[in-house]
Amino acid sequence: MATKLNSHHRMNKLLPILFCLLILSSCQSPQGKMETAIKDHYTQNGAGHDLTELYEPLTFSKPDSTFTSAETTDAYKALAKKYEAANKFVLDANAGKIKTDPATLEKMTQVRLNCISQAYKMKDTYKGTFNGWKMKHTYRGKNKMTNLVMESSSEAYFDKDYNLRDVYPLESH
Repeated sequence: MATKLNSHHRMNKLLPILFCLLILSSCQSPQGKMETAIKDHYTQNGAGHDLTELYEPLTFSKPDSTFTSAETTDAYKALAKKYEAANKFVLDANAGKIKTDPATLEKMTQVRLNCISQAYKMKDTYKGTFNGWKMKHTYRGKNKMTNLVMESSSEAYFDKDYNLRDVYPLESH
């Protein structure tokens, strides 16, 4: 009877420890989750070379923070539209596509220069907000005839919760 109690008592002590080990081993680090998402992307979508089953990951960079940029703000987009309109006017006037007086041409040229100046100022003073992560990845693959395909790199973008948003190819090696 005492042996049965000791065995039961030891099991009660081991169960929480085993449970904690199980939980810890099933958790994946943020970097591991990101690497898995990239691998899944390429094994499900191929890498642009019919590599669906023959994709081989080589390296992954450490995750790096990403931030919003001035170019994504409504103010910057409005400024870009204003610049495009002024630029089109100046180019069309200089090409003889439209007739205008020199004062209006000078005014539109000045609008164009002011837009450029304001855009640089916006970029210099803009404080971006954290919006996720990015990770560079190098891989290679074989085509369906198992000939080695050139090594390639991509940059993957993730949201704040490490969910894959986009993957963009980088220059080939």
